[in-house]
Amino acid sequence: MLHLKTAAEGAEPFYSTLNTTPTDGVRTETAEEARELDARSGGNQGVIKEARELDARILMNWKRVHRSVVVIDNSTDLGQKVTRACGAVLGALRSVSTMAPAVTSV
Repeated sequence: MLHLKTAAEGAEPFYSTLNTTPTDGVRTETAEEARELDARSGGNQGVIKEARELDARILMNWKRVHRSVVVIDNSTDLGQKVTRACGAVLGALRSVSTMAPAVTSV
């Protein structure tokens, strides 16, 4: 199991709930509704806190059901994070017959 930490944990300046293109279809609220939601949730800091809490719950559940969990944190830029994730997948594929239960950070 590969778990990439949310940008809200360690890469806060890059965390956003905004769409990257108009066709992503992620946000359905209007700009005014989005501002109201941000105000109710404590603005960006509230959203970041919520994302951190959700990320922690997701990781906890992965650890319960998967015998091997690799956590990819935000200690590097996104390109290196992707490279580390790919390296973890390749490493797991190379040693699939010898994998033992483990939780590690990469």
